[in-house]
Formats: sequence, structure tokens, C-alpha cells
Amino acid sequence: MPRRVGVDLGGSWVRIGVLDTSRPDNTLERVERHPSPASWDRFLEILSHYGHDVEGFGIAAAATIEEHALVVKAPNLHWLDGRNARRDLEAALGKKVVVSNDMEAAAEGEIARGVLKEYRWA
Repeated sequence: MPRRVGVDLGGSWVRIGVLDTSRPDNTLERVERHPSPASWDRFLEILSHYGHDVEGFGIAAAATIEEHALVVKAPNLHWLDGRNARRDLEAALGKKVVVSNDMEAAAEGEIARGVLKEYRWA
């Protein structure tokens, strides 16, 4: 299972990218966009289409998040408030999940592959 799924969960859209991690450049196989889910059940329904042959999911959301798991507050996604999203997604999808604040995820991406790749910290 050399694939991972990256999820940018916003108030208007959820964008999902599937990465092939068996290739040296972690080739982006596809990116899809869906209207932002209005409920936890709809979010699970969207993600379930991507989980068959992947190692795990990285979820980025505009939210206050503790320990890459607990969504303390999500101003545009109130149905996530107070939810341990990592635990609940891992149980529902049967895959490893990491949950991050969207700005933290963006910085990590820039360090890994973007304008900050020459730096160890940003």
C-alpha cells in the first residue's frame, strides 16, 4: 500500500490528494474537490472512497488541534468541535490518521517540498 491521502478540510471545500509514496518524489496521483461536509457522517462517507489501498490519512483543518488528534474548536466546522478526530477516524477507516492545523500542515509541506526545503525549521 504505497499511497497516502492528504485532506484539506475547509468550510467551503474539502480537497483530497492521493500520493504514491513508492516513487521518490511522492507523485501526486490525483486531486479531487468536494463541497465541505456538513456532518461527521458525510465526512466519513467522502473519506471512505479513498481508504481501500492506502497507508493512512493526513487531515488538515482550520481549527485549534491538540496532540494531532483532538479538535478543540473548528470555527467553520462546528461538528468537529471537541471530537478526537484521530481516534474516531482510525476506528472508522481502519487506517493511521494524523490531524493538523491547516497552517501547520502548509508549513510542513513547504519544508518538505517547497520554498523552505533548504531549511530544517520554520
